[in-house]
Order: sequence, then C-alpha cells, then structure tokens
Amino acid sequence: MTHEAARSMRNVEVWAKGLAAAAIAGAANGVITGFAAAGIDPQHFNLSAGFRATLTLAGVSALMSACVGTAAYLKQSPLPAEETDKPRAQRTDDYRP
Repeated sequence: MTHEAARSMRNVEVWAKGLAAAAIAGAANGVITGFAAAGIDPQHFNLSAGFRATLTLAGVSALMSACVGTAAYLKQSPLPAEETDKPRAQRTDDYRP
C-alpha cells in the first residue's frame, strides 16, 4: 500500500468514526429526552404503568436525534475526497478555459 493510499484510508477511517460518534451522541440525547418526558407528563410517561409509552418515546426520540446528529456531521464533514496520483494542476477534469 502506498503512502497516499494509507493516508486516504486513514482519512476515511477518521471520518467514519466521527460519523458513528455523531449518531451515538444524538441517540443518547434522544434517550435522555424520552425519559425526561416522565418529569413533564408523569400521568402518561412513567416507569410503571406508562413504561411502554416512555420506552417508545425514548426510542423514537433516539432515532430522530441520531438522524439529526448524523446529518449535522455530514454537513460539517462530507465524505473525504478521493486521493489521486496526479498533482491538481495536471488533472484534466479541473480544466477551465
């Protein structure tokens, strides 16, 4: 493996770890939000009779927050560009008259 290929692989690895971290952080925030509903509306969301509703809310909130966290990460850090062997000045796809 060449040095450039190893560097490109490392960039993608760092990017993928950041993407996973954003999804996990979003999901954790969603779970906390779901369980916070027990404090806001204890009649419907609690850890006894309303446990299923509380878990449903926490799960849906986790999924939505993970999506938002992932989208925010992708906006900030799109997929790393593919490395090429040619210097930028020699690429034909960048030609502008």
